Amino acid sequence: MAIDIVKNAHGYGFPSKLLAGIGGAHIFNVTLTADHDNCTLVARGAWNSFDNYTEGTIGNTNDFAGIIREANIDDPENLFYCEVTADTDLLFVYNAPISEYEQEEFQDLALYYNKAGETVKAYSLRKGDIIMLSKKLFNGTPKAGKTLTYASGKYVVAP
Repeated sequence: MAIDIVKNAHGYGFPSKLLAGIGGAHIFNVTLTADHDNCTLVARGAWNSFDNYTEGTIGNTNDFAGIIREANIDDPENLFYCEVTADTDLLFVYNAPISEYEQEEFQDLALYYNKAGETVKAYSLRKGDIIMLSKKLFNGTPKAGKTLTYASGKYVVAP
């Protein structure tokens, strides 16, 4: 992962409860063609080599469906639990941000992103999976009960 010294520059989150995380679906290695924040979605492209694909092109907003279930109790203004409401071929990007710096200011998850050319873990998403997302990853105002689609690198909150 790369680090960006600009405070709160990037969205972040966590694969809270994914079927792929317990071996029930695939986790792919995808080599990125563009910079991506953690917890964004990518498409699986062409085969590079064993267990590695290029980043593909996302088709349309109907490729992802979700709903915001609730705010995180530790940071209710910034973090939200979202449920995937339909299986999708899109993949959830998550590489654990590990800082090489010991200082507390470098432990902020919003400093980290996945740089073009890096290979990331990309989790399959299945109906019922739960992902935690920071406010920076949304287009629109996140609120419990609102439905989600995905476009232009953001989770789009329905009006």
